Amino acid sequence: QAEPTDQDAWRAFADRYGPEIRNWVRHWGLQPADVDDVAQEVLAKLAVRMRSFRYDPARSFRGWLKTVAAHAWQDFAADRQRFGRPVGG
Repeated sequence: QAEPTDQDAWRAFADRYGPEIRNWVRHWGLQPADVDDVAQEVLAKLAVRMRSFRYDPARSFRGWLKTVAAHAWQDFAADRQRFGRPVGG
């Protein structure tokens, strides 16, 4: 199992799941200009979390990934509201 510190493996991971993460946050109503920012934040959080992640074949990896993405989106939206900036298209 490759660690996120393996640049080739991490690039392949980001290439595979990055578009899906962007689709989720776009669907949740972010402005197009913010989609890439939130997707990058999700990938940054994943880089840390993947160090201790252990795959459980009885559970959904994409479900877990979507939960991480949802939390990053919620954090982004909360920060925007706190500073009086609109969220959404």
